[in-house]
Amino acid sequence: MEEMLFDRSAEALSGAFGSRRESEIKMRFDWILNRIQGPDVLDVGCSQGALESEAVCNCNIDRITGIDCSRISIEYAKKQVNELSEEQQNKIEFLNCNFLEYGSNTQYDCIVIAEVLEHLENPEEFVNKASMLLKDKGVLIVTVPFAINDYPDHKRTYYFCNLFEQVSKFLPVTEYEILGNWIGMVARKDSCVAINVTLEVFRTVENGFYCIERKLRDSISAKNARIEKLESDREVLRNNIEKLKADKVKLTDRIKNLESDREVLRGRVKDREQRIRELKQ
Repeated sequence: MEEMLFDRSAEALSGAFGSRRESEIKMRFDWILNRIQGPDVLDVGCSQGALESEAVCNCNIDRITGIDCSRISIEYAKKQVNELSEEQQNKIEFLNCNFLEYGSNTQYDCIVIAEVLEHLENPEEFVNKASMLLKDKGVLIVTVPFAINDYPDHKRTYYFCNLFEQVSKFLPVTEYEILGNWIGMVARKDSCVAINVTLEVFRTVENGFYCIERKLRDSISAKNARIEKLESDREVLRNNIEKLKADKVKLTDRIKNLESDREVLRGRVKDREQRIRELKQ
C-alpha cells in the first residue's frame, strides 16, 4: 500500500496552501535557522527537505543530514535540492531510515527535531538518541504543536510542561518560545545555564494560550455571523418561494380563466360563421 505523506512543509513554504500557512511555516523556520550552529547538523524527520535548503543558504554550516522514515518525503526532498547550486547540494545528504536505527559515527553540533515528537508513541527515545549524538556544547532544537492540534497521526497534545520534562530529562533546556500554535525549545549539551520554571515562564505560556484562544474565538464569532447571515438569507429565500408559489396559483387560475374565455369565443365564432353561410344561401 502506498504510504501517506503527512507533512508538506516545503510546499507550504512556497505558498501552495495560502499566504497564512506560508507565514506560519516561515516564522518557525526562521526561529530554527537563527539557532542552528555548525558545522555538522542533523535534521530528524526532515520530511520534504525544506529546512535543508534554507539552512545551506542562510546558516554557516559545512554539512546537514536529513533523515526521514517516509520514502516519498525523501524522494521529494532529493528533487527539490536540484534547484540549489552545486556547492550547496554537496552540503546536503538525505537518508530514508528510522532515527532509532540510525547508526552514525558522526557527532553533531546541532540536531533539529521539528514537528516529530507528537507523532511518536515514545518520544523520549528520540530525545535520548539525539542527546547521545550531540557533541559537547551541541544544540538540540525541538518544535511541536502547542495545545490541542487534532491530526490523524498525532499521538499526544503538547503544552509547556510535558515537552520541558521530556527534553530536560536528557539535556538542560536553555531557551523556549511560543510560536503561535507551536512551541520551540533549545537544549545545550553540558550547559551550566538552564532556564528556571518561574512565574515569567507561566506568563509567557498563558499569553500563548490567550493568543490561540483569541484566534479560536474570533474564528467562532466569524462563523456564527456567517451562519446568522445564511439563516437570514434562507428566510428571505423561503418567503420568496412562498410568494412565487402564490403567484403560480394565481397564474394557473388566470390561465384556466383565459382558456375558458377562449372556448367561449370559439363557440361564438362558429355561430357567426354558421349564420354567414345561412345568409349567403
